[in-house]
Amino acid sequence: MNTTKNNVMLYSENKKMVAKDKKKPNLLCWVPLAILVLGFFLFFYFHLYRYITLENIKNNRHLLVRWTHENYTLAAISYFIIYTLIIAISIPGALVFTIAAGFLFGTLWGTIFVLLSETVGSALLFFAIQISLSSWFEKKAGKWIKKMEINFQKNAFNYIITLRLIPIIPFWAVNIAAALVGVELTTFMIATFIGIIPLTIIYVSLGQSLGLMFDTQQTPDLTIVFQPHILLPLLGLTLLSVMPAIYHYFQKRKP
Repeated sequence: MNTTKNNVMLYSENKKMVAKDKKKPNLLCWVPLAILVLGFFLFFYFHLYRYITLENIKNNRHLLVRWTHENYTLAAISYFIIYTLIIAISIPGALVFTIAAGFLFGTLWGTIFVLLSETVGSALLFFAIQISLSSWFEKKAGKWIKKMEINFQKNAFNYIITLRLIPIIPFWAVNIAAALVGVELTTFMIATFIGIIPLTIIYVSLGQSLGLMFDTQQTPDLTIVFQPHILLPLLGLTLLSVMPAIYHYFQKRKP
């Protein structure tokens, strides 16, 4: 009898300990996000934004081209690491780095390096936000937000591609929003990779002619994506990417 009572007491104590452990915040979950936030502040503290400009590329273009040709593999790896961190930390300079890829590596390899860097960098920020803030966001979200989350999760692939195709939506905003609403990492990465292809090709192609623009004292047109012959096809792709979600929405409303 005493043995049974002791077992019950031990079981109750264990349940209480487990419950307490669940309530305790896991500080390790905040480490990735803390590292990214620290990187963000260090970037501005040391004024590193001064180096990520087209003017800086223009002034050092011969040195950059020569070093890239002499150390191609190292240059490609360095570009991938730096640009991945830029995307993960969400600091200004992404567009300059995309154009620089075309200038240094050409359209084909420049596009590949940009797609890989932006996808991996987005995944790092996505992961950091999801493991640290998604549970808190879920608790604080109201009924309307939770309903939106469920709808977004069901059509996450199409929605993310759509958001990536729209030039005016900040890259970091999509990364954070997707993480908070509980999108799966694999879905997020694949949709991101596909969705950023059109804009990447446009800006990398612009970068390939950067040397000629510098030599003729021309300024690259960074608003090129808003020109009708480019914007209209992008809007068409955007509409196509969201059509499945619209179709499912109206199918559900049928009596």
